[in-house]
Amino acid sequence: MKNNMKTSKIILAISCTLFMAFSSSKIEAQEKQNARISVQYNKIGNQNLLKISAKYKEDKKFVPASDLNLKVYKTVSDDSTTLLGTLKLAKDGNGIFDVSNAITKGLDTISFSVVHEASDKFEEASNEVGIKLANLSAVLNLDDETTPTIMATLTDVNNVPLEGVELKVKLQRSFAPLAIGEDSYFTDESGTINVPITVKMPGLDGKLIYEVIIDENETYGSIKTIIESNLGTKIKDLSTFDQRTMWGPPRKAPLVALIVPNLLIFGIWLTLFFLIFNLYRISKQKKS
Repeated sequence: MKNNMKTSKIILAISCTLFMAFSSSKIEAQEKQNARISVQYNKIGNQNLLKISAKYKEDKKFVPASDLNLKVYKTVSDDSTTLLGTLKLAKDGNGIFDVSNAITKGLDTISFSVVHEASDKFEEASNEVGIKLANLSAVLNLDDETTPTIMATLTDVNNVPLEGVELKVKLQRSFAPLAIGEDSYFTDESGTINVPITVKMPGLDGKLIYEVIIDENETYGSIKTIIESNLGTKIKDLSTFDQRTMWGPPRKAPLVALIVPNLLIFGIWLTLFFLIFNLYRISKQKKS
């Protein structure tokens, strides 16, 4: 009877151990995170970029999916898929992939897929962005008799004007771009907008950099073109940093700040020297 009880206890202990091991492995398998991948197409000048970010939910808040390994594919209208390369996201969960070489002549639409294959931490995840290719150009019209005007034109790859697309015109500043004129403009039947520059702004050496933007358009993505000009008011450098001032560098300290403290220090040490010398003379006179 006792042997049967011991055997039952051993079997029960083994069963509990196996159950706990199976449960822990199942829990570990369920701990894989579901990464959410975001893909945005950006064209700046002649450079075509994919801005990719990823995050996952942890403790009821989203955190960056850092060091996530991704594969980037190109898909054209005939559904042929080509691997363009791989990308590892940075610690902040962001990355940039250059797809300029993937955009060839004759293409008017293109799609890009970003895929993460299942790993130890994350489940398989993917996202796709599809855009119609477009060209955005801008020039600065200068005429002595009229106000300077930015003229921007939007066309497709076949140079057909695109009407009714929202554009924004901004001026690059130190902290954030400054909107010029209205918040946004819409292209006319010729795919053009004209934005007068009515206010002069200060710029280093009189240089100002304007930008015309399509911002996260569902059809064309984000496109930016840059215009450099000399329309700014020259900034006068009133800085006294390299002069002999109290707030200047150490080598440019005011002469008074250098001479007076050194004279005081020299006077204190001279007084101490005479004091010690006189004490020495008094002690010698006592001995004699």
